Amino acid sequence: MASVEYIQSAILRWYGRNSRALPWRTSRCNIYHVWLSEVMLQQTTVTVVIPYFQRFIAAFPTVQALAAASRDDMLLLWQGLGYYGRAHRLHETARIIVHERNGRFPRSEKEWLSLPGIGRYTAAAIMAMAFNHRSVVVDGNVRRVVTRLFAHDSITPLQDRWLYRVVARLTPHNNCAAYVQGMMDIGATICKPQTPLCDCCPLQKICRAYGRGEQSHYPVVPTKRARPHLYGLFFVCRNDEGAILLERRKDTGLLAGTMLLPSTPWRDTQWTPERMSQWQAHAPNACDWRLIAGTVRHVFTHFSLEARIMEGRIGKEPRHGVWMLPQQQEQFPFSSLMRRLLNHWNSHIS
Repeated sequence: MASVEYIQSAILRWYGRNSRALPWRTSRCNIYHVWLSEVMLQQTTVTVVIPYFQRFIAAFPTVQALAAASRDDMLLLWQGLGYYGRAHRLHETARIIVHERNGRFPRSEKEWLSLPGIGRYTAAAIMAMAFNHRSVVVDGNVRRVVTRLFAHDSITPLQDRWLYRVVARLTPHNNCAAYVQGMMDIGATICKPQTPLCDCCPLQKICRAYGRGEQSHYPVVPTKRARPHLYGLFFVCRNDEGAILLERRKDTGLLAGTMLLPSTPWRDTQWTPERMSQWQAHAPNACDWRLIAGTVRHVFTHFSLEARIMEGRIGKEPRHGVWMLPQQQEQFPFSSLMRRLLNHWNSHIS
C-alpha cells in the first residue's frame, strides 16, 4: 500500500496541472465567494451553478450588499436553481454576519456551524478552501475516490466513521486548500460515478478497485425507494384587467418564498375536475372554472408531480393572494414549476 505522503503528493501534483477554472477560485481567495459557491453547490452541479454564481456576484458583490437586498431581489436571481430554503438561509446568514458580527466571517468550523444552512461538510469545506485550514472534507466526490482507492464497500453507519478517519489521515497539514480541491476535482472529472477515466487518474497504480476491475462497484449505495407520484390542480384566476392571482409559498419547505398559482393540496390520488365537491374548497374564489387541456409533469428530488390547470375569471377580490399583470412577470420570483405552469397555460390560450 502506498504511503500517505505518496497519495498527498500525487493529488497536489495533479491539481497543480489540472485544476478546474471556476469563478470562485481566484489567486486571492474571497471568503464570501467560497461560502456562496458552497451553498449553491449543495445538491447542484458545477455546470448549473456557474451562471447563477456570476449573476449573484454581479448583483451582490459583497456580503453587505446581499444582507441589504430584499428577499424578492435575492430570490429573483435564485429562481430556477431549486432548493429555495438554501437561498433563505444564505440571506439570513448574510444579515447575521453583517449586523451581529460586524461583517466578520467565522474563523472556525464551530463558528460556521452556528449559522443557518451550514452543516458539517460546508463548514469544513469553507475552512479548508478559504483559510487553508486542515479540515476533514467529505462530499460525494471524496467518498467515491476514497472508497474506490481502498475498495471499501460498507453501507452501514460504520462507513462514515471509517471514511472520516481515512480522510483525516490523508489530509495534509500544509496546502490543505489545494489538496481538498484536488481530491474534489479528481472525483468530478476523472473518478466519475458511471464511467471513470482511470487511465488519467494519478492514483491508478495504487487503487484497489481498479486493480480488481471493480471501479463501478464503489461506493455501494442503498437501494432507492420508488419516487412517489402526486397530483395537484392549479388555478389560473384572472380579473377584469387580465391580472393573474398568485400566492407566496412559506419561507420554509418546498419552493420556499417563491410565487405560485393557488392549488389544491398535492396528494397521491388524482383530482377529478368534473367533481367540484372534491376541489372547490381549495379554489381561490367561486367562479366558472374550465379545465385547460393537458398536464404538466414536474420531478422534484423526492417525488414527481402531475399538475392540471383550471382557469376562471372573478370580478371581486379573492380571499388571499396578490395580482400580477402580464408585464410584471419578471418582478416576481418563480420556480421552474411555476414557469412551466404559466407556459402550459399560455400555450393553450393563444
